[in-house]
Amino acid sequence: MLDQPIYTRALLPLTLTASVLILSTDCTVRDELPNAKDVAGPPPLAEEYLLDRAQHIEAIFYEEGRMRFRLLAQTVTRKETPTGLIIEFPEGFHLYLYYDTGGLAGFLTARYGVLLPDHQKMIARGHVVFLNDKGERLDTEELIADKQADKIYSYTHVRLRTADGVIEGEGFESDWLLKNYKIKQPRGTLRLPEYTLPSTAHHAKEQANP
Repeated sequence: MLDQPIYTRALLPLTLTASVLILSTDCTVRDELPNAKDVAGPPPLAEEYLLDRAQHIEAIFYEEGRMRFRLLAQTVTRKETPTGLIIEFPEGFHLYLYYDTGGLAGFLTARYGVLLPDHQKMIARGHVVFLNDKGERLDTEELIADKQADKIYSYTHVRLRTADGVIEGEGFESDWLLKNYKIKQPRGTLRLPEYTLPSTAHHAKEQANP
């Protein structure tokens, strides 16, 4: 369960399951984000559903008293649609993931994002990049983060870069930090350990002394 984060300056309250997301208008956030012209994503949802809008926001999510996520965005809107509450990031976002110990565990960025609080899901679209603390990188055009199922997945083309090589595929499923993953229709290159063949003299000696 997510606890309520503490902020001294609140602009726009948003709900995510049992938590309350309080947004800060600290202007230093702007310097950490790409320019709006570089993050054009899919068209935003109809304005008729608009409840609130905020600019240059920072939001922190807590779980059992520990910071788990830190989100930065140029623009955030809250909309009540016929299918439920939608929290939209039409100009892109940066999301930092943290371990229980406070260390940085991963980073997710995209040109467009949507939070679906009623379903405990987040959808990232447009030049989606995910990095974990081992330096492994996932690139795709759409990534769905499902908190209830405790996994991330994609139905689109993916490219995963690890220390062992590069794998591409058409569909992907993993835990939040890419420790256990499945790639559909995989292809690519992997670095295999180097093995040294025994010398002829060594082989002859083993045959002479079975």
